Amino acid sequence: MSEFIVLGNEVRNLSENASFNEQNLLAAGAASMNVLVSDNPSITMTVDAHDLSDGGGIFDAGLPGVLPYADDSVVLTQPDQAMVAAFEASMVDVNSATASLGVSLKSLEVHKVLLSKQRDVTEAGIGNLVDADLGKEAARLQALSVREQLGTRALGVANQAPAMLLSLFR
Repeated sequence: MSEFIVLGNEVRNLSENASFNEQNLLAAGAASMNVLVSDNPSITMTVDAHDLSDGGGIFDAGLPGVLPYADDSVVLTQPDQAMVAAFEASMVDVNSATASLGVSLKSLEVHKVLLSKQRDVTEAGIGNLVDADLGKEAARLQALSVREQLGTRALGVANQAPAMLLSLFR
């Protein structure tokens, strides 16, 4: 009998303490959560909430009253067949709910990996564009430097021609 109550109490504690960022998808009255999966705000993924509270639809311990119990004194007799059947049916529903949450979690993890890889590829592409622009700019600066040197030499040659003519007349 005490194992029956301990299992029921554990499920109740699980549903009450399954909060993250003040969101609890397992509590009574929990709302499903829409998760943004794109830069477009209209593209979301829904993670369904599951009420795992005692008597909440999925989980019903089949015990009198509402969990948690401090001890098994509330049930004076061994659980009857109906209580055991209700508890077992609840466990099937709990397993189904946790499987559904597991699928949602896995989908979000796959999407997270995809977004991470997209970000890495985008950063690499931007880096390549920056490198290409820097290479283009370096080539342009080198060409300007060569033009300047050629211009200086041309002026030097042009300035030597009158000096050569004068040296012929001397």
